[in-house]
Amino acid sequence: MIDLNSYGIGMRFDEETMELTGFKGKRDVRKLEDMRGMFMEPDEGIKDLYYMFRGVDSFDSIRYDVTALLPGMVGEEYIKTKGHYHPDAYPEVYEVMKGKAFYLLQRSDDFESVDDVILVEAEERDIVVIPPHYGHVTVNRGDGVLIMSNLVSSRFSSVYEPYERKKGAAYYITVDGVVRNGNYGSLPHVRRAKPREARDLGVVRNRPLYTSIKNERDAFGYLEESEEYDFSGVFEFE
Repeated sequence: MIDLNSYGIGMRFDEETMELTGFKGKRDVRKLEDMRGMFMEPDEGIKDLYYMFRGVDSFDSIRYDVTALLPGMVGEEYIKTKGHYHPDAYPEVYEVMKGKAFYLLQRSDDFESVDDVILVEAEERDIVVIPPHYGHVTVNRGDGVLIMSNLVSSRFSSVYEPYERKKGAAYYITVDGVVRNGNYGSLPHVRRAKPREARDLGVVRNRPLYTSIKNERDAFGYLEESEEYDFSGVFEFE
C-alpha cells in the first residue's frame, strides 16, 4: 500500500489491485489496445498502461483526479498517457505524489502546427502547471508506479484526435532520449525545464495541491478563465 495521507486526501493506493482505497467512483483503465497507434513500436506483452480515478473530489466546477501509471516499456518508449489538448485555452495543474515523471508539452493554437515543445522533469511533490494552449503527455520515467493528482475544470472535454492522427506527441521519450515523431511537419527543438513555485497560481512548494484548493479555492480561478493570468514563470529552463 502507498499511503497518500500526506497529500491531504486520506487515501491509500494498492499496488496489487491498482485501486485507490475510499474512491467511490468508477476507475477507468487505459489499455495498450486503446493506444496502439500512439507508440513507435507497440509491444504485445503489456495490457494495462494506466488507471484514472476521476472526481476524487470537486470544488465547484474544478475536479480533483488521481492517475496511476505503471512502470515499464512499450518497445523503446516509457509508458505514457495518450496525450490531449484542451479547448478554449483551459490550463491544468499536476502534482507528482509518487515516482518520477516527464511532462511533454507542445503548444498549438490550431491543434495542427506546433510552435513550442517543453519537456518538464518532475520529482515527488513537484507541482506542474500546464499553461493554456499546450497539449500534454505524461511519461513514467521511474522504476515504480507513478501516482499523480491533477486539478482541471469540468467545463470541457479533452481533445484527443490531434494526437491520434499524428500517432502520438511531437516527440517520443525513449531509453535513448528524445526522438522526433515523423508524422509532424517542422518542429522546434525541445526545451528542457523543471517546475517552479507560482504562489499567484496556488502552487506553493511543499504544500499539497489538495490542501491548496481546499483552503484557497479562489487562487485557482485561472483553471476556468486564464486570460488575465501570467504563466511565464511556471518553469525554470536549462
